[in-house]
Amino acid sequence: VVEHKVPDPYRELAARWGLDPAATVMIGNSPRSDIVPARAAGFRAVLVSHATTWRLELAEACRIVPADASHEDPAAAVRRALGTPGADLVVEATGNPALVPTALEVARPGGTVVLLGSTRGTVTLDGYSLLHRKGVRVIGAHETALPFRSDHPWPRLRNLALALDLMVTGDLRTDGMVTDELTAEQALTAHDLLRDMPEA
Repeated sequence: VVEHKVPDPYRELAARWGLDPAATVMIGNSPRSDIVPARAAGFRAVLVSHATTWRLELAEACRIVPADASHEDPAAAVRRALGTPGADLVVEATGNPALVPTALEVARPGGTVVLLGSTRGTVTLDGYSLLHRKGVRVIGAHETALPFRSDHPWPRLRNLALALDLMVTGDLRTDGMVTDELTAEQALTAHDLLRDMPEA
């Protein structure tokens, strides 16, 4: 569970569970926080499941396999990109309830799905086909589960410091990824913006 998504936690997650990065997929709608760190961790294929053109173009510019969910089945895109029946690890980071079943479908039998995005709304899925029969493991993740300061290997402050360092060195690209700038007084409206303007 990481507050600021950077490469090392992805590497540690893959090592901890014995996952093959070449069969690991990140489903996210934020290139900056979801996709770039996963690619930097050595994952061969990353799926951006979003129909917004600029995000798909940015994914291609970063050598990421994009999938426009309005034109292509995301599970088929993953199978095409990996050449395998499914992914060892799928991280659902959009928070879109409709993509939770997709994340479960993309995972291989016996694979793992991490629900990283704060799901906005009720998730409806076929528990038998997507969970029970496939034996998929689901892990809930939320930044509040991560301590601010502690002996934990990745407390919030360490994540923040690493993210800032990567931006300074240019290892974490941010060009073209800032869609809006808000004042401190507008901060509470950010979630409304994400909910009402998913293309932002």
